[in-house]
Amino acid sequence: MAKAFAAIHSLDSLDREIFHLQLEAKKLEDRMDQQLDYLQDNYGKLLRRSLFNKAASATEQSGTVTGQLLNGFIQNEKVQGVLEKIMDVVAAKVASALEKIFPAG
Repeated sequence: MAKAFAAIHSLDSLDREIFHLQLEAKKLEDRMDQQLDYLQDNYGKLLRRSLFNKAASATEQSGTVTGQLLNGFIQNEKVQGVLEKIMDVVAAKVASALEKIFPAG
């Protein structure tokens, strides 16, 4: 939750508050940069984990024969390996397109 503003009664106190808010903005910017770096470094792993867990959970909970077969198919290591390679290629292409749209620096 945001901090209540300090009482500002002079230009000096206004300057101090501006400086304080600029420091807070810099901290938030640094934190967002760290989180974006983490996301860029780990998006493939996070996506795979999310997709495989949701798909496995959904098919397992269905209780049908088809759901159980699909769950076994999704849990197969070779299938996961192929899907991971496909997702890596797709993720690389998406990252390349985003870099063209939003060039660094």
